Amino acid sequence: MNELIVVPLSTEFELDGIKLPKFPFVMDKYGNPHVIINRFLRDHHVFQKKNDSELTILAAARNIVSSFNQLSQTFISSTKVDVSVEISERTKITSSFMNHDLDLDFEFDLYGDDFHRTWLTASDSLIQLMLNNSEQTSPNLSSTHNRRMGDFICFLWWAEKHKYSHWLTGINDRGIHGDKEFLVALGVKKNKYHEYSNPHQLVTEGNSRKKGFGVRKRFDDAYTKLHSKKDSSASPKKMAIHYRNLLILRMIREGALRNTEDITLQLSQFEGEPEYNTDGSRVWIRTTKTKGKGRTCRHVEIPAMLDQQIRKFIKLFRKQILPKKIQGIKPSSTDPVFPSQMTGKPLMRTSVNGIFTEYGISPHQGRMLSISEMAMGMIKQGLNEGDILLLLSEHAGHSSRSDGSTIRKHYLDALRDLDAITRENPVTLKCALNDAESELEKLRRENEELKGLLLNNTN
Repeated sequence: MNELIVVPLSTEFELDGIKLPKFPFVMDKYGNPHVIINRFLRDHHVFQKKNDSELTILAAARNIVSSFNQLSQTFISSTKVDVSVEISERTKITSSFMNHDLDLDFEFDLYGDDFHRTWLTASDSLIQLMLNNSEQTSPNLSSTHNRRMGDFICFLWWAEKHKYSHWLTGINDRGIHGDKEFLVALGVKKNKYHEYSNPHQLVTEGNSRKKGFGVRKRFDDAYTKLHSKKDSSASPKKMAIHYRNLLILRMIREGALRNTEDITLQLSQFEGEPEYNTDGSRVWIRTTKTKGKGRTCRHVEIPAMLDQQIRKFIKLFRKQILPKKIQGIKPSSTDPVFPSQMTGKPLMRTSVNGIFTEYGISPHQGRMLSISEMAMGMIKQGLNEGDILLLLSEHAGHSSRSDGSTIRKHYLDALRDLDAITRENPVTLKCALNDAESELEKLRRENEELKGLLLNNTN
């Protein structure tokens, strides 16, 4: 099968005077470019949305290509004979979704082979099957699969709007279109930021306390496992790598930093004396990269103990991670706190995601959990809703242009958690305490018995 691949261009690549480092170029393994997808990345992401090439466009390209390749391998039929028939039928069906009038305007045939036609085979049933297969076979979270499918749907919508396809993707509105229906049906828009709503999604974790508790537990388990790996490592390098990963987890979990802000922290932020807050419990640091077009630096607070551990890591362990060829070079103030063991440069976002995949967590989950818990603490302190939303927005680094809905969600999560705690039955809590005390007493007796046996054997 002729799969698509994504090739990031050079760090110096420019397009119409716009610098686009590592801009993605989509082609097949033989070097044939996928004209439609590349135009979408250029026109939609660069000129319309003005997105960041490395952080946003590259990820979108990989999501689209991943969905494209999965679509080409997904069949409703189960036997080889039926699959062959389905492939033949798909080839015939795609012809009805092509805009042949538009084809005549180009000097080349956009749909000259199956590799250009694959996305035109998309349908509601195939997309749902793809999502179900992803959920069953991949350890990634539902939100990851939804983001990937969302980028692919966005490409299909753009292609339809720009007449590269005809009646493939759109909103089925009989009041406007009559009985004619799109093969990939989308919903009406739910807010002013999108032209449609995407029904092709897996069910993500909701806001219930039970599921929120599950996320907390997974993060706590990841912390415990990384701590254990660090202490039981067979080599100094392995120990340093686990220590690095543990500190990355803590920076996200306790500082609510974005993944990108975490991995681009520079050594300069931990040189000299720490800048403590008024009660000395937290330290101010400055991020290097932030989300958005301006990427202006921002200041955030982290626990003072975490600051001390990062300084210890830099002084005693960081060098062990670096490639041998640069271990003897004096570090620069702009070097990353958390380097890659392969290059010594900042880790990639995808690398950090991969580190935590085995624990069933993602960096953004840690950031969301951290903000929700900050809201809970502020509510306990008696702050009003307006002050809480303002303080949380500032800490999270949200733009003043945002509508505040994301931060308000964390505030409501905190209210639900606090309400669940206050509704705990005191008798149930008392019984749980009694059970725990009984278990401790049992363990104490067993310990005394073992001591007695050991003493008798010694004598």
